[in-house]
Amino acid sequence: MYGAHIFSGEGSLEGSLVIYVISYLFLGVSIEMLYSQIEASDITIGAPTKSEFGIKCFIALKGRKEFIFQTPTLPLAWDVAPKVFNGKPTCTLSMVLKGGATAAQFKSWLEQIEEQLEESIAADGVKMFGVTIAKEACPVIVKVPANPKYSATFNASVDVEPDHTVSLAAFDKDRRQIDASYLTKGTPCAALVKMTHLFYSFATKKVTVRLEATQCLCGGQEVVQQVCAFV
Repeated sequence: MYGAHIFSGEGSLEGSLVIYVISYLFLGVSIEMLYSQIEASDITIGAPTKSEFGIKCFIALKGRKEFIFQTPTLPLAWDVAPKVFNGKPTCTLSMVLKGGATAAQFKSWLEQIEEQLEESIAADGVKMFGVTIAKEACPVIVKVPANPKYSATFNASVDVEPDHTVSLAAFDKDRRQIDASYLTKGTPCAALVKMTHLFYSFATKKVTVRLEATQCLCGGQEVVQQVCAFV
């Protein structure tokens, strides 16, 4: 169905090897996906579609069908495990945005994406959602906790099967597929994430952005950075 080709190369980031992504093949479309290769200004937002609960606008990148990116290797904020919310199983892959230049650069990029979405909603919110959207009702990608002793996080949804198993292709440092139960708090991971759409909820009067984690490579920081990754 899909795959990626990632190769390590010499870099100056914190004096370590840095992985450079060559391409990501999704349904026959070649997509450069390392987050740092994506400009926030390349985001495009599609026409709105209305449902009983709100209005959805799909997100893409200029010249591409979808917005898919690879995160840097960061520790997980908590276990990747399903929980029941309002009677439905949900799951989140959450990364800690703390730990040197790598985390700082990724956090800065995510904030640029937030700003771009906010600007687009400010300019075309009425056209997209039929109402003017206040700044505080715009999507939040960098989650900053109220208690300053905790670190900011980046969260992406993970699909959960009807039997409550996690639908996430996870691999260890040797590129062997592993069960998602190995994705525990503190484990260094790099993930492939798909930003699918904006959603304006009639109930909350807020706009959220859908982020989906589809693949994850876990292992030691040094090993993950030096080994070809997703398969």
